[in-house]
Formats: sequence, C-alpha cells, structure tokens
Amino acid sequence: MSCELVCTGWYSTEEPRSYETSGDDFIRSRDFRSLWWRSMDTFVKPEHVLIVDSASPVKPNDKSYSTTPHQYIELLTNPGHSQNCTTHYCGAMAAIILGLEFALYNDVELFVYVEQDALIYGSGLIETLKKSLKNHDLVFGDGGKHSNIEQTIFAANKKGIRK
Repeated sequence: MSCELVCTGWYSTEEPRSYETSGDDFIRSRDFRSLWWRSMDTFVKPEHVLIVDSASPVKPNDKSYSTTPHQYIELLTNPGHSQNCTTHYCGAMAAIILGLEFALYNDVELFVYVEQDALIYGSGLIETLKKSLKNHDLVFGDGGKHSNIEQTIFAANKKGIRK
C-alpha cells in the first residue's frame, strides 16, 4: 500500500550552527539524502513528495536518488530553526503548513510529514497509519523522550488536514 503525499522540509549548510541540534550533522547533509529516499521508497512508497526548501545554501540532487515524483517550494529566506526563528514560523512549521495547504488543494486522502533527517522503516507502516486514522484525524510518531518537540513523522486524514 502506498502513501498519497509525503511532505518534508529541506535545509542544509556547511556553516556552523548557532543553535543546539541532536544527532550527528550527517543527518542534515546532502549525503544522508540517499538513505532518506531509500526509506521513503521502501517503506512509505509515496505517490508524490513535496519538499519545502528553506532557502538552503546546499541543495540535494533528489532526482539521482529516487524516481518518485517530487517538487519543490523554495522559500525566499530561511525562517530558521525553532530555537532561532527569524520569521512568523520556523522552517519546519513552514514546511508543515505549506504541505497541509498543498494537500488540501490537491484533495488528498492521506498526508504524511517526514522530517529530512528521519529514516522511516517497517513493513505495513502505511496500513498501520491508515488504520489509526480511522479513529483519529491526526497521528504522531513517538520520538522517544529525547526532544522537546516531536514532528519527525505525523499523518493526517482528509478531516485532519482541515483542522
């Protein structure tokens, strides 16, 4: 079973960060991207991927990693991380909001947001999400107890997209 729409953000730089991050910098690099696409194509099988680029100075070559149809929305400025946001919303929230709006305008039944640094795995993942979305309009991944915010993966059905 496939997923109709996956949305993700993208930002990568070779400059030092002025904010705290978790995990190795490799997960925020262009080199990690092939692993991200492999997890998407193997376990999520999206019909389409929307990538919201937060004015990233380092661009991935997504066409070299996957044949899954995808498109970009490139922001004019980098909104920043949730810890140092320079605009109304941080980059992740901008990607989520733009992705949800894109889903609404394209009348999708299932929207899944996956962070650019997350590897998603597990056979039957989409079936499990769809089953959960019969009882809940939004479902969120459990990122463990390691972060203050959790948006690594979440899914919304059509009703949840409108909330």
